[in-house]
Amino acid sequence: MTATPVRHPLSLDGTWQICADPDPTPVASAEPQDAHCWQPVQVPGPWQLSSDATLPAYGAVWYRRSVAIKTPIGPKDPTHVLVFEASNHNTQVWLDGTEHARHTGGHLPFEVPLGQLLEGQHELLVRVQLPDDDLGRSADEPSFGELPHGKQSWYGPVGGLWRSVTLETRSRAHLE
Repeated sequence: MTATPVRHPLSLDGTWQICADPDPTPVASAEPQDAHCWQPVQVPGPWQLSSDATLPAYGAVWYRRSVAIKTPIGPKDPTHVLVFEASNHNTQVWLDGTEHARHTGGHLPFEVPLGQLLEGQHELLVRVQLPDDDLGRSADEPSFGELPHGKQSWYGPVGGLWRSVTLETRSRAHLE
């Protein structure tokens, strides 16, 4: 007798679209200011490794990707969860224009519950902001020097979806 797996992962690693945001502060809606700025980028990886010279070293960028949801195998009453292994530093997540999460931190995984998604195409939009000492920082936010980071920052900034992203289909009754 074999047990049915509780999680069905769909890797979202690969080619996404990326666009620089000239406003480094958090936003209320999923609307990049320049609709024509999208360029391909590989996830996972810091946006600073992109060949697009218009992307800032610090500040904010938008990521987008289309996700196809098919009839789930396994759980009869599924729920969907986005799993970010790490995103540096301030992250906002939208699905089909609805904001689902805000996360602060750059080195630990976090999950975004999406509920049960209907079969078909969905647009995932993620905005990541890497604060600088001078750019995009309010008085109550830490400067870049105060953020936890390893010695890799000696070689330059590491921002964005720098670790894997997965969409998991889970049974509604699951352990966290």
